[in-house]
Amino acid sequence: MGSDVPNSRESSDDSVAGPGFRSAVALTLGLARALAGADAAWAAWLGDRAQVESAFDAPDPPNAAAAASWSRLLTKPRLEALLHAAAHGLDSGECSGALSDLLRFGGFATGMLSPISGPDGAPRGVLLLARRAPGPLDATASTVAEEAATVLGELVRASTASSELLRLRNRATTLVEMLGSLDPRASPEAVASAAAPVIRRLFDADRCLITRVRGPVREVIGLDTGFPDDDAWVGTVEPNTDLAWLGLDGERGYRVVGDLRDESPEGAPRYLPAAIAAGVRSVLRARLGPADAPLGIVSLASRHPNAFTEADGVQLERIVRPLALALRLAAAREEAEQRARRAADANRLVARIAGARSQEELCSLLLGELRALFGAAYAEAVWLPADGAPPCLHVSCEWLDAEGLRRLVDGSQLSHHGRALVSDASKEPTGHPLHRLLVLQGLRSCMQVPLQVEGKVRGHVAVWHTLAGTFAEADLRLLESIAVPAALALARAEVDVARTRSEAIYRAAIAQSQQLVFLFEPESGRIVEANEYAARALGYEPDELVGRPIAELCTTPPEVLGGDVREVLETGGFAATERRYIRKDGSHIVVDIVASRIDVPGGNPLVIVFGRDVSDRLAVQRQLVQAQKMESLGQMAGMVAHDFNNILTTILGFASMLKRSPRLNRDDLESVELIEEAARRAADLSGRLLAFSRGGLVRYGPVDLRDVVRDTLRLAEPALQRLRVEVSLPAVPMVVEGDEGQLQQALLNILLNARDAMPEGGSVTIEGFAEGGTAFLTIADDGPGMDEETRSRIFEPFFTTKPPGQGTGLGLAIVYGIVQAHKGTIAVESAPGAGTTFLIALPLAERPALPAPERRRPPEGDLVLVVDDDELVRRTTGTALAHLGFTAVEASNGRTAIELVRARPERFRAVILDLVMPGLTGADTFRGIHAIRPDLPVIICTGYAAEAHLDDELRRAAVAVVQKPFTPDRLRQALARAGLGPPAARPTG
Repeated sequence: MGSDVPNSRESSDDSVAGPGFRSAVALTLGLARALAGADAAWAAWLGDRAQVESAFDAPDPPNAAAAASWSRLLTKPRLEALLHAAAHGLDSGECSGALSDLLRFGGFATGMLSPISGPDGAPRGVLLLARRAPGPLDATASTVAEEAATVLGELVRASTASSELLRLRNRATTLVEMLGSLDPRASPEAVASAAAPVIRRLFDADRCLITRVRGPVREVIGLDTGFPDDDAWVGTVEPNTDLAWLGLDGERGYRVVGDLRDESPEGAPRYLPAAIAAGVRSVLRARLGPADAPLGIVSLASRHPNAFTEADGVQLERIVRPLALALRLAAAREEAEQRARRAADANRLVARIAGARSQEELCSLLLGELRALFGAAYAEAVWLPADGAPPCLHVSCEWLDAEGLRRLVDGSQLSHHGRALVSDASKEPTGHPLHRLLVLQGLRSCMQVPLQVEGKVRGHVAVWHTLAGTFAEADLRLLESIAVPAALALARAEVDVARTRSEAIYRAAIAQSQQLVFLFEPESGRIVEANEYAARALGYEPDELVGRPIAELCTTPPEVLGGDVREVLETGGFAATERRYIRKDGSHIVVDIVASRIDVPGGNPLVIVFGRDVSDRLAVQRQLVQAQKMESLGQMAGMVAHDFNNILTTILGFASMLKRSPRLNRDDLESVELIEEAARRAADLSGRLLAFSRGGLVRYGPVDLRDVVRDTLRLAEPALQRLRVEVSLPAVPMVVEGDEGQLQQALLNILLNARDAMPEGGSVTIEGFAEGGTAFLTIADDGPGMDEETRSRIFEPFFTTKPPGQGTGLGLAIVYGIVQAHKGTIAVESAPGAGTTFLIALPLAERPALPAPERRRPPEGDLVLVVDDDELVRRTTGTALAHLGFTAVEASNGRTAIELVRARPERFRAVILDLVMPGLTGADTFRGIHAIRPDLPVIICTGYAAEAHLDDELRRAAVAVVQKPFTPDRLRQALARAGLGPPAARPTG
């Protein structure tokens, strides 16, 4: 005879009374099976804690297999359906269907069900007698089944009562154990951690989780669990807004959830899906404390549905009352400790902000400490400057930038500085723009207090939290106690900054001033402070001037200087011009001064002197006089050269034509050649006068730097007799586009500068070379060299190291300007005792493309118009043209020339035009002729520097430019360039 009694699908330690109960159930089932003549007897009932329990009795192994099938088949919902059917009669269709399923799965042909009644008379289980042979069981079997069911009901009632008594005893023991473990001195976390395993064991749960309400949030402070990876719950924080969904917002302090999967997701906390995914089915919750001021929640969880009853809820609500009291005491003690700690932190904060050096540093320290003190996410301080400037916004936040907020919120929107305690700013109907912006960033609760100095509001300080209801009135009072010294510290920092800024501006103005500044004591006359410029101008180090009597630095007589000081002290100021100050090396500078009195609080007044060095101005005035003199000389030289060139044109012209006369003997020809040579020398001298008179007017053209070097050395040879000059130039030309005269002047200035630096003589090396597209010229001497300060200033106008009267300071400045005008660069290398090297770099001239020869229509006439105001020049030119086969027509002025061309335009083959004439100028005359006959070739002829009088239009249109004095050969070349050969050579037809 086999037996499996009893079997529970959801067993627990106290769900069955013990071995006696199991034996009695087995005996009852065996007797019922035997008396009824059945093959198997099976009973199932709802045992302790509403769990399905079952027992089976059968004589052979196949029936044991059937019992296992029945146990898998008879789930709690199916058993509840059988109980429901039993309550309405076992002959109902629902009962017959369930019975058929049991018999079929067990392999039986027929069977009989009888209800097992509970203590209240309601069906609590069923008894099944089954037989493999077909055919119904008889009346005896029915009677046996009823009696056996009655006995089983009594056994189940007795077992339930026994289990309940055992459970109550265990819970009482556990409660005493838990109360004994509660330490009134422990923290809330320690109290909850000790109670959680006790409560879990008490209710045979898979998890016990205890949360604590802290303002707007709940925090997990105790956990005992059998779920894997459940430790992550500890320390998590959830908003305390879901009490209604949890069912703990009413008078009853607990709630039983049979199956968590059936809970509505609407309004559910965010951890609900995670709990279901972890396997939680049934839940029992109990509130700690009253509904209007909850302290926390105790939550029990089970993997099985319907694991907790309403009676469990009542018991849990009672059991957690001592826990709530312990948590209340611990929270009160913790709050008191926190208040003391915050007060101490506030005192330390006040001490720290007192040492801040600036408002930025102070606000950064203050706001950072306030965030730490109150656990805030954001803190701000707004300060209203005393000078009426826009409000200053200072911010401390992990994700909000003060600069960004300043760009979004202007100063006018930072005007709300009152006292405020806001539980949830998102629900406030009003608020200034900055606060609305913060709400959009997820901030909710806020407290703000004004910053006041001497009864005047100067701003506010505020802290914000991301959760609503975070701050209390006690927090606001603590913030007020911090704001008072913070406001005073901010005001003091503002004053310190203003004073420091004023001093910095004063010192910067003095230090950077390009004037001599002295501060001295009136009684002793000793200098208290002097700026860098004054020291440099007088050749001292700044500290050498401090303590020195000011009388030692100026040539003013002591009695006059004393009177000046008295005037400053009495009237507050004094001014004087062209006072002489003595440099360290004994030389003098001329200074215009202004002196003022400075009143020092708590001390004697001082005198401050501002001096402007006017030595350069006086030197410039002298240079201006010299420049005007040179300009006058240049103009005079230009006029002399012009007239001289006209005379030389006549001499050279007739001398050249006279040389061709066959009637001259050898002696006469030699005499004419001497006349011609003398005239050429005179022309060279005239050319030099013209170069001098140009006054900076350039004449650009191809210039070989080798010729510049050679010509300059030849011209400067008398001035460079004390120097040994070595020259190294390349064999190929170094052609640049420039003015030869100016380039000679630049080189000459450098050579003369080297000569003056070596009064006892020395050597100069000039080297030229070309590299890439650049021509280089180096001029190196072995003189005394220069220090870095002198080297860095040598190109400054009027800077000179020579004694007064021996140098203008313009020579190297002119060199620099000439090189720059030629699109070049100049550099200098020098060191004391190592000589000086100048490096000039100029762009090489590009070879111009030869212009395509212009096809000119051969003129029909045979006349050449000669226009010049000088009669000798006209006669010379006409005679030369006659020798060349042309007929000359003379015009003494521009108007006559234009009228001649207008009268017979087709008769003229070319025009030889002087540029500088009284009345109508050469340029105006050209335009008049060009308007009549644009194709008429014009040859420019002038005794001045041609480039000085040629405008762009004339330069483009003229076929040639002839510089006076000229020879008949030069005139012939110009005519050829205009496409005109002698009439005899001109093709006809």
